[in-house]
Amino acid sequence: MAKTNERDRYDYGVCINRDKDGKPCPKCESKEVQKIRKGQDFICEDCKESLRKVPPPKPKTPLGMIAGIIVAAIIVIGLAAYMLFFKGCNDETSVPPVEQEPVIETTQQPEEQSAPVEEKTGDTQPVTIPTGDSNKTYSFGRYEGKRVNGIPDGQGTMYYTCRVQIAKHGRNTYYAEKGDTFVGTWGNGDIVNGKLLDSNNNQKAAILAGKRPNPYDLTKDKCE
Repeated sequence: MAKTNERDRYDYGVCINRDKDGKPCPKCESKEVQKIRKGQDFICEDCKESLRKVPPPKPKTPLGMIAGIIVAAIIVIGLAAYMLFFKGCNDETSVPPVEQEPVIETTQQPEEQSAPVEEKTGDTQPVTIPTGDSNKTYSFGRYEGKRVNGIPDGQGTMYYTCRVQIAKHGRNTYYAEKGDTFVGTWGNGDIVNGKLLDSNNNQKAAILAGKRPNPYDLTKDKCE
């Protein structure tokens, strides 16, 4: 719960009243700012006449705080002067530098790059798993881009050569026509998200299919 500011609970005013003989009220003469709780009669404490409303007085800085600030400033100046003097003495009595022994540099041999990852099938011939940027041709088009373990994974582009349904795991149904292009992100062998463009490079659809939970074989997709 927020605290109520004292200025919100009180009104402030000064007395401007005089008696019948023209003599000012003591509070008027001293120009004292009177604090009246909100809801009470806004009148002078002495003459009981109406007050003139004025802004709340500005809080005064305690003398103790001012004195503390002055003392702190004196201490800081004294410490700075002492450090300068102490540094000057050290400079005059500085010890000559110690000669360092020469450092013998050693040349590191470059690390050998690992060979491409290979898998062995039932026969004795090793099979290399395509990883990185590469192209792959399917019955419905040609893929250019990142592949991991032989399937599209990462940024890539598919150029379609016939009508085929794409991103079948998504909520919506999408078809690519002959001459269309898909540009975007692939994961686990299928479309994750990107743009489907027509043969004039105009956007036909923004596809947000999401990533398949398991790897998918695009060779299952056929032209219609």
